Amino acid sequence: MSESKTSSAIRKVLTGPVVVRAGEKIHRVPLVAAILMSQAERALEGRDSAAETVLKIASAYGLFDQTEETRKFDLEQLSDGELAVFERLTAKCDYRRRRSQRIRPWRK
Repeated sequence: MSESKTSSAIRKVLTGPVVVRAGEKIHRVPLVAAILMSQAERALEGRDSAAETVLKIASAYGLFDQTEETRKFDLEQLSDGELAVFERLTAKCDYRRRRSQRIRPWRK
């Protein structure tokens, strides 16, 4: 299979619709969206690696590249509960980043 055909096949699989259940509602979403939703749920359960993955994807797609004014508007759209979860996830990622950047004099 040529590279372009492989790429096309991968794109078709990842963008193909799957059925996702959210409570009692059923949605048809692309497979890649379902995977991201699954990672986000794991992040909300407190799994640091899932939170880091979701935030990296958001960053890669420029979700944090907005102006301060736009970010403030977007955050105001969150409910108190959603804002608390967002703050908890970003605090975890900040803590892990700071912890990994500490200078350890006994290691060279």
